[in-house]
Amino acid sequence: VIGKELDKLKKVKTSQKKWLEAALRHELAQLKIAEAGFANVDADNDNQQKRLEEQAQRTKELNDRRAELTEQKRQEQALQLKLDRKLAKAEFERQQEEMQREMEKQRQQRRELHERNMQAMKEKMEEEQRKQAIREEQAMKQQQRLMKMEERDRERLEILQRQKYQQFQEHIEKKEAKESRV
Repeated sequence: VIGKELDKLKKVKTSQKKWLEAALRHELAQLKIAEAGFANVDADNDNQQKRLEEQAQRTKELNDRRAELTEQKRQEQALQLKLDRKLAKAEFERQQEEMQREMEKQRQQRRELHERNMQAMKEKMEEEQRKQAIREEQAMKQQQRLMKMEERDRERLEILQRQKYQQFQEHIEKKEAKESRV
């Protein structure tokens, strides 16, 4: 649409320029003829009056053509302004769409980053929970080993105490047996 408008505007300008050049060439030729005629004029007043009227008519036509050209130029400028506004609007809309696409792209990137961060946090928490479960299991196993060791230590201590008590009893019995022999 904009390309067609530009082509139309170029054609109008070209045709107006050609028309203006032709009109000005014709007018210049007429003026030269009139000047030559005025230089040679010593004719009667009727011929001079006729020439003055013709000159006035040509001047009026030239002024009318100038007015037409001015109007054409004004119309061209209005058309150019309209075209410039269309181009500016199209550019503005294109920029707005580009900004919207960029903003949507950034929103999507932030959303994806948030999801990745949440997934990483979830995985980290799961890993931490797994490690905590392992630590707790190891602590429980360690506690069980300690309890077993303490149990064995108590059993050994009881055995040692029974052995000491038995040795003490045997010692007493030997002593009593010795004393009863004496």
